[in-house]
Amino acid sequence: MAAEPRIEVLSENAHVCIVLTGEIDGQASQAVVEQGLQALREHPAELVLDLSGVTFLDSGGISAIVALRNQTIGTATRLRLRPGPPNVMRVLHIVGLDTAIELLDS
Repeated sequence: MAAEPRIEVLSENAHVCIVLTGEIDGQASQAVVEQGLQALREHPAELVLDLSGVTFLDSGGISAIVALRNQTIGTATRLRLRPGPPNVMRVLHIVGLDTAIELLDS
């Protein structure tokens, strides 16, 4: 049975953390982008995407991460990723996002 995606937004001082859990696929990607854009409007200094609870990431999830990255290019906003499990990090490595976006220490 697929793990239902969950998106939780946590505000912490000057940054906001979006905690993603479950399967982040095409169906969940729009919600990830919407929550991320809202977070950027409210806390433009730093956005952290926490992938530690993600069990599956497909092209839809990658698209959401890229869309948020594109929103921060050329701005003062810092986008960082909290690494996920090996299968998720492998996907990020294949598409080059593990070097295009700063990774937090695990």
